[in-house]
Amino acid sequence: MLGPLSLAALVGTLTAVGPPVTTNEVTVSVESVWETRYESFTPGMCGPGISGLDIALKLKGSPIASATHYGHLRIESAKDDRGTVLRARNSLLATGDILNGYVPLHRRAVDWGCASKPGRGIAVNLAFSLPARDAMELSEIVGSLKLRTGSVNTVVVDKVKEREGQTIDNDVLQSAGITLTIREAPEDAERSPYSLGEVVRFEVAGNYDRIVSIGLVDEGGGSRFAVAGTSRTRDGNRMTFDLTTRRGLPENAALKISVSSSDEEIEVPIRLTNIPLPGSRTECEQGDKESVVLHKTKNGVVPVVYNYRFEHLPLSESQVEDLMNRGEMTCPDDRDLWFLYVTANWERTGVRHPAATVYFTPEEHTPRLRKGKYAFGTLPPAHEYWQVSRKHKPFKGAPQVPGIALLPFPKPIGFSEEEVIEIVDFVRTNPEHAQTGAVFCGSSPILSIVRGGDNIEVMTGAIQGMLAGTGQLLTCKKRKDGTFEVLSVATWVS
Repeated sequence: MLGPLSLAALVGTLTAVGPPVTTNEVTVSVESVWETRYESFTPGMCGPGISGLDIALKLKGSPIASATHYGHLRIESAKDDRGTVLRARNSLLATGDILNGYVPLHRRAVDWGCASKPGRGIAVNLAFSLPARDAMELSEIVGSLKLRTGSVNTVVVDKVKEREGQTIDNDVLQSAGITLTIREAPEDAERSPYSLGEVVRFEVAGNYDRIVSIGLVDEGGGSRFAVAGTSRTRDGNRMTFDLTTRRGLPENAALKISVSSSDEEIEVPIRLTNIPLPGSRTECEQGDKESVVLHKTKNGVVPVVYNYRFEHLPLSESQVEDLMNRGEMTCPDDRDLWFLYVTANWERTGVRHPAATVYFTPEEHTPRLRKGKYAFGTLPPAHEYWQVSRKHKPFKGAPQVPGIALLPFPKPIGFSEEEVIEIVDFVRTNPEHAQTGAVFCGSSPILSIVRGGDNIEVMTGAIQGMLAGTGQLLTCKKRKDGTFEVLSVATWVS
């Protein structure tokens, strides 16, 4: 019989996550964190050369719609949970000095010619010196930055295909310090072999960084035509744009440009705490920081473990109920729904399709090992999972919803229970490859454990669908003394 767990069975499994900081109508949250440790052992060998910690902040709110620049970053305090003080530096992703001046915001709308959607927010890139190698999180980042913003006005250049060689005379553009000239479209021989439609080329001289969005529309600025891609070429204070369409343009196609006056400044305070650091660390415990959400349905409470790589919406109540109903086809006798594990919630033609796995309560268990059934996509047949406890914290009592680090994994073929427990214990020590220093993060979900001769391969990560996923691959072998030797640590991406 398939049924949701009671709320009492979940006590102690939830991780509270504080809300993003909201100020001046701007919400500040952390979008991503990445760490680079570089050292050259060969004199004169080229490489990235820059070690440091980069953090992308997501800013949302009504002022974002007209913002064009950010900068004047002030960091009052930035430190990790080991007490290491981090120094702010200029990010390689920012085209300028964000500590003492302004740099242009990166806008997807400008890059790809799509509709400007301020609700998505904007990304601001910060850069710091490295945290301690054994740090697990940044305990705080406190400071502020400024946004340059103002009123937004839109200009529509009708019949743009007939205006090659013309400089557009427009008061809005002139007041923004912009000179717009429509250039001759490139010949077919100059275009990419992947271009299926037409190319509209125009040049912006002056304050091109005040552009908020660009696009191709019908006459009068109505319906938007699909743009396959945008290329930009800068020459001093001039920027040349090529908008490549997916198909041919009608003769009345127009160019639509929105620009900001950028005559106001907004100070945005930053106060963020408990920011998890990237997983491949000396002590990697990211598995206790994921989001476990209790979804209330008409049939009760259903726990869902989320592990999103992309920015997707959580499951709706109808999606949860649909997964439960389809799970009925696979649920073993005398078992119940344990939890749902969701790695994506794709949208296709207005309908959302989750990448979900249904786990049913264990059928067998010992203090170190649980066995049960799961169904990927909730379709028969059910497959067998194994789950290994932490070495010094064996299972006891009723099964609680696990964190990502303790997720069950497909039953390994050709291994004894003792061997699997031994391998998982080793993986969770975050083993390091001696020659390269690459660290294998043992708190990521295990996808498979396979044997190839004397070698053992452990794959971890998350799969969001066909040709979509990322993680690590550890190759090791057991020595005669019972310890493991790391042969390689690799990253896989699909």
